[in-house]
Amino acid sequence: MSSPRDPFNPFRPVAPRPADPRAATPATPSVQTVPNAQPASRPLFDPFAARPASGPPTSSSFDPFAGRPATRPGFDTTPAPPLPPAQPTAPSAQPTAPSAQPPRTAVVLAPATPLVRTEPEFWSVARVMEFRPALTANELADLTRLVQQRQIQAGAIIVQQGEPADAGAIIGQGQGHMRYDTPGRSPVQFGKLRPGLIVGDGAVSGGGYHGASVLASSGCTVWTFTAGDIARLRSQNPGLFNKLCALVRTQQAG
Repeated sequence: MSSPRDPFNPFRPVAPRPADPRAATPATPSVQTVPNAQPASRPLFDPFAARPASGPPTSSSFDPFAGRPATRPGFDTTPAPPLPPAQPTAPSAQPTAPSAQPPRTAVVLAPATPLVRTEPEFWSVARVMEFRPALTANELADLTRLVQQRQIQAGAIIVQQGEPADAGAIIGQGQGHMRYDTPGRSPVQFGKLRPGLIVGDGAVSGGGYHGASVLASSGCTVWTFTAGDIARLRSQNPGLFNKLCALVRTQQAG
C-alpha cells in the first residue's frame, strides 16, 4: 500500500543531495597571487562632472573652443618680393583676326525735350484787364470758358448802334474806334480800341440797346460773349460777375 504524496510546495527548502564518492573531482586552476594587487575597474561616466578646459598637449581630439594660431605651422609667412614693372611690348605685326560676333550698333539717345506748358491765348488779354481785385485762378478759368475767339476784317462793324444789347466783345488786338450817329448831323468818332477793352457793355450791365457803334480800322481779334452767358455767370460765379460790372463802369468813366 503506497503512502500518499505530499502536495508540492514551491517554498519548501530542498535537502542537499549526498556526495557521490565515484564522481570525478574537478581540477582546481592554479592562480598566482600578486601582493597588493587590486582588480581593474572601469570608472563610471558622470554626465555632470566638469570637463577639462582643453585636452593634454599630446591629445589629437579636436577642441572647437581652443584658440587658433595666427598662422598655420609649416607655412612660410615671409612676404614675397615685389614683381618687376611690366615692360611695354611691341605691337604685333600680324593683323588681329576679326571677332566672330557682329559689331554692336551704337545707340544715340536724343536729348530730352523740356516740358513746355502752353496757356490759352485769352490769358494774355485777361492779364491787361484792370480787374479790382485781380482775378483768381478759378475766375480766370471761368472767364476763359465764357468767351469765344473771332477774327474781324478791317472796316467791319463789331457792334452796331441801336441794335439790342444781346452780345458784347473783349478786344484782343487790332485798331479801331467808336462812332456815334445822330440824325441830321455828322457822325462823331471818339475813343480807340485797345487790348482788354469791353465793347457792347450793355450785354454786361443789362442795357436794352447799344449806345454807339464800334468799327475795326484794321484786322482785329476779339473775344465775344452773349447776354445769356453773362446771366448764367451771375448765378454760377457772382464774384466774377461783380468784377465785370465794376470794370465796365470804370471804362465808361474813362
